[in-house]
Amino acid sequence: MLAAALAIAALAPRIGGAADSAPAPELLAAKSAAEREREEEERRVLGADKTVRATTDPPRLPFARWAIDRPRLRVASTVSLARIVEALPGVRAATGNDPLGDVVVRGSGGSRVRLLDHGVPVASFELPGLDGPGIDLSGADRVTVTPGADASFGGEGAIGATLDIESAAPIAVDRPRVSNDGAFYGSSADRGAGAVVRAAGARDVWDAEVSLVARRARGVTTPAGRIDPIEGDVFQGAAGVRVTTPKTHAGLRLVRFGGPFDRPVVGAPALSRELEDRRVQWSGGMATGGVDFEMRGQIQQRTLDVRARNGAGAPLEMRLEGTHLEFSGRHDGPRGSGMLGVAGLAQNTETRGGRRIVPDARVIAGAVYGAGRLVRGAWTAVGNARLDTRNLEAEHDPTIAIPTLQRSFDAITGGVGVDCRAREPLVLSLALGSGWRMPSLLELYANGRSPVDDHYRLGDRRLDLERGVTLDAGARWTGRRVNGELRLFRQWIDRWVGLEATGEVIDGLSVRRTVAHDANLLGAEAALACEVTDRLRLLAGLDVASGEDATADRPLSGVPPARFRLAAETHGAPIAGLGDARLRLGVEGHGRGTRPGVDEVVIDPFVLVDLEAEQEWNGMRLGVRVDNLTDVRAREFLARDAALATRRGRGVVVSIGWER
Repeated sequence: MLAAALAIAALAPRIGGAADSAPAPELLAAKSAAEREREEEERRVLGADKTVRATTDPPRLPFARWAIDRPRLRVASTVSLARIVEALPGVRAATGNDPLGDVVVRGSGGSRVRLLDHGVPVASFELPGLDGPGIDLSGADRVTVTPGADASFGGEGAIGATLDIESAAPIAVDRPRVSNDGAFYGSSADRGAGAVVRAAGARDVWDAEVSLVARRARGVTTPAGRIDPIEGDVFQGAAGVRVTTPKTHAGLRLVRFGGPFDRPVVGAPALSRELEDRRVQWSGGMATGGVDFEMRGQIQQRTLDVRARNGAGAPLEMRLEGTHLEFSGRHDGPRGSGMLGVAGLAQNTETRGGRRIVPDARVIAGAVYGAGRLVRGAWTAVGNARLDTRNLEAEHDPTIAIPTLQRSFDAITGGVGVDCRAREPLVLSLALGSGWRMPSLLELYANGRSPVDDHYRLGDRRLDLERGVTLDAGARWTGRRVNGELRLFRQWIDRWVGLEATGEVIDGLSVRRTVAHDANLLGAEAALACEVTDRLRLLAGLDVASGEDATADRPLSGVPPARFRLAAETHGAPIAGLGDARLRLGVEGHGRGTRPGVDEVVIDPFVLVDLEAEQEWNGMRLGVRVDNLTDVRAREFLARDAALATRRGRGVVVSIGWER
């Protein structure tokens, strides 16, 4: 896990139209003088003034946006996407000990968080405890989490949040340039080791990049003992090439992620999961007549092989194939901008052998959307609307008593928002947006024992769409020495899908049936950064959320307790004349979980202390991080599986890296 509160210093709220008009400060935390000088030097050397637009990004509603940038991603010592982004306000890992654990944002997790890779949705089997994000972040330049129902770009599944993985925009250079960076690390908490290597080159209008990631982990050490088996051997390779001119751009990118991930299961043999995800992505565009046109697409193939480590029972083999296409056009004027687009998806999911959980299915989907931004003095107004339609066909499967079924789902979503910059550096914002999610195959058609617990699961084929409305209000102060942001949110969701015990017993197992209830979520996030001197930075953060099952009049499951963060960081101070150094002490506190939902337990409060030191010299970097310095014993808030419930104990991570 990244050091506690590590990303508070790397928050990047990009609010409303500001991101489209004037460059807003990229980091919430104040930048040191050395950092500002280094950025100026990079702009001078790389010719950043020649950067051109590579995508027709839509005008964005002023929802909260938090980001982790490349300096933080390159030191990540885990494949778990959730454990990396949980350093951001309002973001948690459902089960930090599982490398394929889900991301939870403001109490919404799993398929309610839409994963986008360079703006293109990444599909999964949506099987909690078996499948997961399946993407390594070390090769990315930025990961942005947008809570709230921002349907202008998220579409289906963005009812809770979107998580977008991005690379740096192409830069035109006057002379050939080649760069490379990487790191090697070892971790005691999971007996892990890994390597990340990336190389990039640019010449004239061309640029290319290759990245390789390899990781290995064996077990997890906790104050209560070692958890076995939690293992993973991960390999990710990515390669891309782009050509960019003042009027056109085109790119091709290949990504392959894969590896085995073993995990224990209560009351059943440990599982061995083999996940592989292959994606071919392309994009292209041109500017003509004052309009920027863009096309992007993706072909995805994903396979999941699940079997008991001892060979007992029948294995589960699943395959997903999908094609996504999107066309859009954007016009920027002196007082605003507008965008229109269409998107389409064709996706097949099938089970090739073993015990079936869900039927084979096909999805055909299409969407039409538009967004606009209008600027009047200190005020910026943003609006968007989207029409989605999806057709789902489930094939006849006698093994789980499913006939051939066909469902159609239609949704109209949209949002409006305003920014006010009447008194710089204070920015006030207010946004109202809607989103939706289609029930997963598991929620609709499950009929059998769950592979990850000792329950018999039944779906409900009559389920309708989850629909949500989010109200988001915020204030941001961006000064030279002090930066801060406060966000308040309220969300209403119709037909929130969850599990409920029926009291029945089938095949000796208690039954959990899929149900749909109305739900409400309420919470806040705050972050503050103060650069006391050019070498000392103080950071603080707080996030809190509360959820209510309005239908059953009880607490909503999956909503984490309050969390606070404090940190002090020294930077830029030379050690023995070697160059830049950084020392960081972080404290992360979790409140008592006094409102457990169905099948959840009360979580006792706990405080974690992390320590991190990094030394740079002549392009080299040596880092040492100690997580959970005091070896506190604590429980994961969403780990219903007792075998995965205890948080990691004290762990030391040593890394050696370079950047040239």
